[in-house]
Amino acid sequence: MEEIEITELCPDIWAINEMDKVTMYLINGTKTALLIDTGLGITDLKKVITDKCGEKRVMVINTHAHLDHNSGNNQFDTVYVGRFDEPYSHIPVGEQERRVMQEYYIDQIPVCETARQKWAPGIAGKVKTLKDGDIIDIGKYVFKVLEIPSHSIGSIALIEEHFQWVFTGDVLLTWEAWGHLGPGMLSPSVTLKEYRESLRKLTHYINEETKIFPSHGKRDNPHSCTQYILPSEIVYIYLEGITKIIDGKWTGDFYSCEFHDGLVKKFDVGGIVYDKSRIG
Repeated sequence: MEEIEITELCPDIWAINEMDKVTMYLINGTKTALLIDTGLGITDLKKVITDKCGEKRVMVINTHAHLDHNSGNNQFDTVYVGRFDEPYSHIPVGEQERRVMQEYYIDQIPVCETARQKWAPGIAGKVKTLKDGDIIDIGKYVFKVLEIPSHSIGSIALIEEHFQWVFTGDVLLTWEAWGHLGPGMLSPSVTLKEYRESLRKLTHYINEETKIFPSHGKRDNPHSCTQYILPSEIVYIYLEGITKIIDGKWTGDFYSCEFHDGLVKKFDVGGIVYDKSRIG
């Protein structure tokens, strides 16, 4: 496995895969190159952007303020993030955060020593905010910002309605999405009912032709899901599953992790980790 794998998904969109742990997306507009997330910070992102898009203005957006999505922010003067995750975008990486990130993302892979030497996470020079309804025109492609509090309180989706692309960060995955995070080193999750409302909000922007681009994916995925593109039906799978938990029809099993314990319930595709005290 390579440290970095770059895959052209369709004209003007590349997936930048860091060690099969996190995926960033690069979109080449006629006026601006748009980079969605900066990953773990081991990729020379400016070089990738120049190689694929040439010399042009670059806009960088974080889907949310977690360290596997914004550790490369220090490669850029300005980074945009959802307004409710903005406070978490200014926090330097401390020793505890570094240890946890190494355990979760770097130590598990064969190239870990090289990756660890390259890993130099940091904050951007400036952090600017995005809110619901903001429009980002990069030339040829126009994205709408949708606030979808869920995995984190400030999670956003980026929607290109004409081409039917939806970039959702960590809200929808083919394994269990985290919706149980409390106050701590990461931007916290919202209640399960708020998570459901964000999924309902997403349904207004999808149809059978919609392509959903998640920030994490597996090489072997069920139900026509690929590593980088999910079918729109996954929104309804999550919506149904979370509703059954809220209504008391389903209960998850105990789930333990370094950040917070919770309950986990698997769906036909994906699943959710939640805090039983924060249903909503």
